[in-house]
Amino acid sequence: MQVTINASTYELTKEDIEADFATRTPEPVTTYWVEIAGRRFPVKQVLAVATGLTKDDFVSSRAQSVLRRLGFDVKSSAPGARGRVPGSTRTFAGVEWGLATAPDCYEEAPSGKLHLPGCAHGVGTPVRTWSPDETLAAWRNAPDVELRLQTDPGWCSDCAAIRGATDPVSPATPDDKPGRTGRAERQAISEAARLVLGPGLRGEGSVFDSGVVTWTAETARALDRAMDAASTDGTFRDRLVQQLAGQPRAVVLLAAELCFVQRLPLVNVLPQTKRRLLQDVLDVLDDKPPVPEQVVDALHTLGVFNGGQGFNQQIPQHVQWLCRFIALWDGLAEDAREEALDDPWAFRARAREVGDDGAPIRNSLLALVWPTYFERIVSAADKQSIHEAFGAALIDPSGDVDRDLLALRDRLDPDGHLDIDWYTSPWREEWRAPKAVIERHGWAIPAAIPGRPLVAPALDFDPGEPVERRSIRDAALRAGAGRRPIEDVLAQIDAATTFYVTMQSGDQVFVNDDQSIHVGVIGDLTEGGERPVTWWPPVAEADVPHAVLDLLASNSTISDAHYLLNDPTPPGPVALPEATPEFAARLHYDRAWLTDVIELLDERRQLIFFGPPGTGKTYLARALADFVAPGGAVKIVQFHPSYSYEDFFEGFRPTVDDNGTATFRLAPGPVRLLAEAAAANPSVPHVLIIDEINRANIAKVFGELYLLLEYRDAKVSLQYSPEDDFRLPENLFVIGTMNTADRSISLVDAAIRRRFAFVELHPAEEPVRGLIDRWSAAREHDVSRGALLRQLNDRIGDTDRDFQIGPSYLMGSSARTARGLERIWEHDILPLLDEHYYGRMSRAEVRARFGLAALEPGVVDAGGTLEVGDELPETAPA
Repeated sequence: MQVTINASTYELTKEDIEADFATRTPEPVTTYWVEIAGRRFPVKQVLAVATGLTKDDFVSSRAQSVLRRLGFDVKSSAPGARGRVPGSTRTFAGVEWGLATAPDCYEEAPSGKLHLPGCAHGVGTPVRTWSPDETLAAWRNAPDVELRLQTDPGWCSDCAAIRGATDPVSPATPDDKPGRTGRAERQAISEAARLVLGPGLRGEGSVFDSGVVTWTAETARALDRAMDAASTDGTFRDRLVQQLAGQPRAVVLLAAELCFVQRLPLVNVLPQTKRRLLQDVLDVLDDKPPVPEQVVDALHTLGVFNGGQGFNQQIPQHVQWLCRFIALWDGLAEDAREEALDDPWAFRARAREVGDDGAPIRNSLLALVWPTYFERIVSAADKQSIHEAFGAALIDPSGDVDRDLLALRDRLDPDGHLDIDWYTSPWREEWRAPKAVIERHGWAIPAAIPGRPLVAPALDFDPGEPVERRSIRDAALRAGAGRRPIEDVLAQIDAATTFYVTMQSGDQVFVNDDQSIHVGVIGDLTEGGERPVTWWPPVAEADVPHAVLDLLASNSTISDAHYLLNDPTPPGPVALPEATPEFAARLHYDRAWLTDVIELLDERRQLIFFGPPGTGKTYLARALADFVAPGGAVKIVQFHPSYSYEDFFEGFRPTVDDNGTATFRLAPGPVRLLAEAAAANPSVPHVLIIDEINRANIAKVFGELYLLLEYRDAKVSLQYSPEDDFRLPENLFVIGTMNTADRSISLVDAAIRRRFAFVELHPAEEPVRGLIDRWSAAREHDVSRGALLRQLNDRIGDTDRDFQIGPSYLMGSSARTARGLERIWEHDILPLLDEHYYGRMSRAEVRARFGLAALEPGVVDAGGTLEVGDELPETAPA
């Protein structure tokens, strides 16, 4: 099998590796390993020897992926990576758990809890060990009471008991992302944090230098004082490096450790940025030790929360709070530390003693140390809002937000299958303050009957006096939580709130019938619980955007269409709809990503998709336009070097008058025509698509429209119609596309860069990276070309990032056969690379490096090779 790492290709087989390692000495196992000749070898040792690379050239998860593809069984010594014992699934107090598998035994802590060997909690010196059979017998005989409160024995729910159908897995990588859950992400980040937190909390040597113990009160106070020193100008990194100059080795190492703890769980900081900060800190030392490979691997673990501007900028305060925590921790008696490591609530009590000024980093620390007890939420306000929104579902609320959030998770998701993420739909809509809404709504109601009033949705609870969402939600949670699936309860809350509270007189209703869309204006709620409707004549499906059609085809009871059919009533600001599941499925894109892009377009009014050729920029632009606007409200223009303001907006064009005399007349261009249509239909989104926007002289083409792109409420005097005051309507949206192989963004006019939001579509990044595989899977193709494309782009490399090849070239039917693939390569892909590498590589060199034969695509997952010119069998494995 061929493997590409850092643009170099290696031919590897399982047999060769096993023969090579039959006589080698295993290095110490950290977490992930494979068994060869009855011995455990770390995955990074195996891949490094097999390829001749150093271990710094790749991360552990890359090694795991390669070895799995070769047929090795990659195992883990991490407690959180174990599966559940078959047949051990049990329900305790209404909550489903499973017993995690143990390699040899369980360990009993002084508290009586059972832990897997290596667990971060509770076991310094085990009281005794329990065999797997003995443990399973105790599990089956345990009383049906809340698992976390059990004794004799007790169970560590962070390692010994597993909730839900999906057990934790190894960290995801950009190259090979397994299916993940929030639970898996929390466990993975906790395992990564243990590199620092494990030795620190137990008073052992630092991960950066095992001969130095850093978590001491003396060292923590010294770092705290150093960071209080007069700061210099520059970034936090610049200031910290100067503050650490001349400090003892332990202080510098502690600074690196605490920066690791603060930065590790952040989604919005790249692994290489995290690593660079740690290396800059370590470079203060005379020997400039490198960041250890296990720390590099940990930094590539998928983050669990977006820190936001506040969390990111408060790193100095967070590091100093952690210093004060260490000083307090080091001052505890040994039994007090053991108690805190065995009891999450005792640990939290100790953390609270440090003070409330560091609540975000304290919440982050709690989630890292106890991932199944504390939510991955650093904002105390967000925790409180969630508690208030769902508190009615609790049978016996404690008033302690953390304990109640844990109880809510058990109550709302007893089998663990939902693995609730409070920041995603439908949870966030219940607790997060809603965005400002437009004054009037259009509602898609598939069950409505044209010509009749709207009736209240069927509910399994009595909404009482439905005056606000909270009263409806509380009634539904009291009646249904724990008795019916929480998804059904939330859907009924949403439908009841929409009908009784949000829906107002003057809103519109849409319902489909026989290829037509019936539209009506809704009246006030009657005492009988109905809403009268004034129905209009039906309209054709083509007269409404696809977003409305998707909602009418869905199973939703009532959906906000974010669309109003034009009528004489002055509308509020136009709001674009969220991406529907049907829309995401059509495009094979992630729904959340599409919704983010639509929200960005809604906020900025104009954006540009940019990226290398073949990444689907124009296709996506047209699909988005059709989704948010009806067909007659979309125009597309293509820029080219001779395109001008006169072509784009308005200009004089030759014509013949009634007398047959040649003359010129002022004629509107596509922008003016679309702007006039949008102004005449202010409730309907209108979209202008500008394909290859960077190929024209943008400043010349846009002229005075520059101002209007930024200030939609402004008016300008026009170049050819100075008597007219012109403005761009709020409901006119602009989507541009830009090929980075033609021109870098840095060369685009700065005024345009300020006025447009830029969204990258790149073969190395999602959602484009996995597009070809999702597309192939949806069509049940036996062949996917995703691995082949990734291999080509790995060879092109990051240096020529803007010239990597997009998936569109390999998504046609011809790409599924060897001959068709050969034609695509010869006539589409290689000419692009010839042009790009002109002057650097000869034509022969381009083919030697990037040719189809050089890449040896093979039948990707079957382990075979494909001779160019052969036909792929239709039954070839995907």
